[in-house]
Amino acid sequence: MKERFTSLAYRMGVFPQSSHPIFVLSILILFFSEHKMQAQNDSIRHLPSAEITAQRFNRFSIGQTQWQSDSQTLSFYTSRQLNDFLQSETPLSIRTYGSGLASVATRGMAANHTAVLWNGINIQNPLNGLNDMALLDMGAVQRIDVKLGGNSALFGSGAIGGVIYLDNEKPKTQGFQAQMAYAQGSFGFQSWDGLVNYSQNKISGSVRWAQQAAENDFLFRNTADIGQPLQRAQNAAYKMQNITANIFAELTPNDFLKINYWRSSNNREVTPTMTARNDNAMYQDSANRLVNEWTHFFKKTYFKLRGAFVFDKNHYESDVIKNSRNNCQSWIGEMELNHDFSEKHRFRAGLNATKDVSNNSNYLQNHERTRFAVFINDSWATNWAVFTANVRQEYAAQQWQPTTFALGFEKKLFEFFTSKTTNSEMPKKAENSTVSPLILRGSLSRNVNLPSFNDLYWAEIGNPQLETEKGWSKELGLSLKMGKASQKWQTHLTFFDIDMKNRIVWQPQNNGVWRPTNVNRFLSRGLEVLTSVKGTNRLFDYKINANYQFVHATDGLGNVQLFVPAHKGSVSGWIQYKKIYASWQQTASSRRFGAIDKSNWTNGFSLADFSVGATPSVWSFKTDIRLAVTNVFNTDYQVIRFYPNPRREYRISLRFLWR
Repeated sequence: MKERFTSLAYRMGVFPQSSHPIFVLSILILFFSEHKMQAQNDSIRHLPSAEITAQRFNRFSIGQTQWQSDSQTLSFYTSRQLNDFLQSETPLSIRTYGSGLASVATRGMAANHTAVLWNGINIQNPLNGLNDMALLDMGAVQRIDVKLGGNSALFGSGAIGGVIYLDNEKPKTQGFQAQMAYAQGSFGFQSWDGLVNYSQNKISGSVRWAQQAAENDFLFRNTADIGQPLQRAQNAAYKMQNITANIFAELTPNDFLKINYWRSSNNREVTPTMTARNDNAMYQDSANRLVNEWTHFFKKTYFKLRGAFVFDKNHYESDVIKNSRNNCQSWIGEMELNHDFSEKHRFRAGLNATKDVSNNSNYLQNHERTRFAVFINDSWATNWAVFTANVRQEYAAQQWQPTTFALGFEKKLFEFFTSKTTNSEMPKKAENSTVSPLILRGSLSRNVNLPSFNDLYWAEIGNPQLETEKGWSKELGLSLKMGKASQKWQTHLTFFDIDMKNRIVWQPQNNGVWRPTNVNRFLSRGLEVLTSVKGTNRLFDYKINANYQFVHATDGLGNVQLFVPAHKGSVSGWIQYKKIYASWQQTASSRRFGAIDKSNWTNGFSLADFSVGATPSVWSFKTDIRLAVTNVFNTDYQVIRFYPNPRREYRISLRFLWR
């Protein structure tokens, strides 16, 4: 099991080194902050900052399923991590390695096949090709969207199974606003956070600091021991800190500047598996992310320039492995031109340049990779349907990569009224009536994923001969949106098919050493259903989300994909009566195989979370007091075999809002 954990750590990239170039952050801030341009006063266009940064996500991914968050749902997860939110509220599958790593996957794909974008830049770590969702603080962003399906033509390498979009939004309240919060819970959990917002006509911004810490000595049932006794987790403590700063400025009536900074610093002990002794493993990791985005508007056109710097730093150490470090720096530059020929025809073209540099104690030498990409996106509407076409050509690893593209459409099959009125009144479209379309949609895309640095260069086990993963993604679905002012309901049904070649898989060799190899073919097929209902009546407000995904994923020989549940579903509900509210989240997952021949697996499980709270006003403060219970029914479960997970936990939190 020691070798198993070491192999896992290699693949997840939990090791690193080097010093942090602070001066680079300063240069970038100064350069972009001073960059101002004049504009014609007769061509002013005012768009919300979130809309500006998410145009690519919404306008040019027609035909695919999109899940959007709302502020009320996000508020239930402010002191938790992104993996908790995605597991309970979306169809995405989370792979948790006990109290440590948590990766995300969807539609039967691996963790490095789901791109994670933060304010328009991909923050997947080039060393291992993924993100640890247990390190992404929910309170650091104000918007989370999920786009299911492949679209490397829009987002580049890695966007095969889906895309998670994280965004920081401009404060909605004018003037000064401050928040403070404290939470305490089981197993020594404590968290603190403070937020300051300021917004005026031409400039606004926010600064947030948050810290979480816990002994995390949770109880679990050791299924690998005789009698399956209850035991307490060892070496599981953690401490996490996050600092975010955001600036939104109107430089001129036509020039907008957005600066986002996010620093996270984490110290975690690594809990041993149920079959391994405690080797006192720990790792420290930090990430500094900076994005500067300037947008200039013309009459029907806007130009955007984006510059970003990301620095990831990791350090792993145990009784067995001493001082294993790896660092990675990424510089990203992007420019794009958006033009609206009309309300029905929108065009976008741009260039992207990315340079990744590694400094890794586990490589024989340091490596770097420069990528250049040109992309063109077009969306247009006819009387018959809405269409989109995207093309991207990338040059990376000193060679031209396969051209990626995506074609999508949405077609209204018919429309009908939902109304309390009689048939004779139907044409009048009374206020309590709405037109509800049934939409047929589809998408075809060719996608790629570059090998990660760990895949290529890890000393003695990396494979420099790996080829780029490439393949096709197809989907066809129906969407129905119904409702009126007091209630809205929408449902999405999607059938998908992914066919990939050169899939990179870490497999044990004849000598027992794990190495990455290209698998000739990989197939993933299935369906997903997303439903949400939101409404209000005289007594209370409510919202219900329900998601289900079925996946059948195999390689070309019929071997099953590891750690992928065939069935995954979730239901969440929220209800509020005056200043009292309650929520319930229920997730369920079928068994997951740990060997391609199905010789071992983890059993299916279902988890429930519950919270209740109130928002009374105290003097000039608006308060929010909440009690939350996770794993309500004390379920013993494993996502990955022999990695323990906590049983029931309690947390109570208190938040003050002043403005």
